[in-house]
Amino acid sequence: MDGSPESLAAAHRAAAEANRRGPALRLVHAWILLADQPADVRADRDQNYRAQRIVRAAATAVREDCPGLSVTEDLVAEEPEAALLRAAEESAMVNPEVNCTTRS
Repeated sequence: MDGSPESLAAAHRAAAEANRRGPALRLVHAWILLADQPADVRADRDQNYRAQRIVRAAATAVREDCPGLSVTEDLVAEEPEAALLRAAEESAMVNPEVNCTTRS
């Protein structure tokens, strides 16, 4: 997820497919500069606020279309390309060797 209309469209398409097949949907935002912060940081001090907002907005939108779908929101401090490749390797929809119930 990068906040673009295209990434939101991709999230909707992935949600529809996950809803049809049964696995959960994982929405990922990757940015190398994500900061480790305590959970109780105020929004105006949170360096990751924009990243969280992008993923949360997408999750809210796909939950409206697929209310029974399990959706997780994930921020990772990696280059986007590396994060997407790793997420694909862990995905039951992309990698048939991954078991939906044992995925991390």
